[in-house]
Amino acid sequence: MKQTNKVALLPEVYDFLDVLAQTLLEKDYVSYIEHGENIGHKLGFPTANIQLPDFHVVPKFGVYITKAKVGGKWYKAITNVGGKPTVGTNKPCIETYMLDFENDIYGEEIEIEFYHYLRPISKFENIEALKKQLAQDKESARVYFNEK
Repeated sequence: MKQTNKVALLPEVYDFLDVLAQTLLEKDYVSYIEHGENIGHKLGFPTANIQLPDFHVVPKFGVYITKAKVGGKWYKAITNVGGKPTVGTNKPCIETYMLDFENDIYGEEIEIEFYHYLRPISKFENIEALKKQLAQDKESARVYFNEK
């Protein structure tokens, strides 16, 4: 097999691994939304903050395309699993930004389904670079769900 053929197969392998990971993770995570540090809100990307579970398998740290269910309704979302090095917070957590959603949902139950790994957690040069990346992540989620 030529090297170019191996490279062409990589997306299919990654898709398979995504499906396998979702199966092993039971595809979703259910918890209650907690108050965070309001960093996402200040950036224009308010997030639902969730503690990492003590005895539950979580995906590898990074940013994912997800869906979040709150109040019986599903929303397209992006989810960070891990720390937030750009703002100096390395304590692992799960935080979900729901597209086209602006309600106050502290204390409510949230269910998160993981669909696609987008990228690893990164420390950006400044807040503006982080905001730009979050906007790109948001657009990636829109494209992902529009193609499905």
